[in-house]
Amino acid sequence: SAGVETSIAGLGVATYRIGGANRFATAAMIADFETADSSATATTTGGLGFDSNSEGSETAFLATGLDFADALAGAPLAGGSGSPILLTNPTTLSPETMTWLSAHDANYSTVIGLGLAGAVSNAALNAANAAVAGG
Repeated sequence: SAGVETSIAGLGVATYRIGGANRFATAAMIADFETADSSATATTTGGLGFDSNSEGSETAFLATGLDFADALAGAPLAGGSGSPILLTNPTTLSPETMTWLSAHDANYSTVIGLGLAGAVSNAALNAANAAVAGG
């Protein structure tokens, strides 16, 4: 809540709120934060500096946005390799995720689904991989 944010700021800790219109947009915004340069400037807060040129980080991960377990379990793998986790509807690739992948297709060559086909269908995974392939 705004009250919690104010309390944290009162402790002298900088806060930065990330939130989109829905969970898929929020995940895309978090992916932007993860891949942003880690140096703060006068106009940016800085990001985590995930580098798509590092070993393993040319991969993005895809998890269902309807449950948390697969994304939670995949977070150490994704974070350790400097790769974002995006969310999708189980049966079709969410528009927000498609937009993010298409905008970053030069940086990613593979999208790996987290969970079985009931969590991320082959159709959603294929659409995600087509997006990073430029089509």
